[in-house]
Amino acid sequence: MPSTPQSTKKQRQHERAAAKARVVRAFKEGANWREVAAHNDVSYSTARRAVLNADGEPTTHGGVRR
Repeated sequence: MPSTPQSTKKQRQHERAAAKARVVRAFKEGANWREVAAHNDVSYSTARRAVLNADGEPTTHGGVRR
């Protein structure tokens, strides 16, 4: 019997990013984003963070220390 194909790290990252994008889209459309998160196996705290940071500027990393 053939074994189940294993997903790669990149595939899992893409699936997770797509799930968070669906949550953010639901929030922007006025739908119940908590329900969308539950159906996409995204935890409440992760979904909430994605919604709160959806329109924010990305944080800067690195740079010159002073």
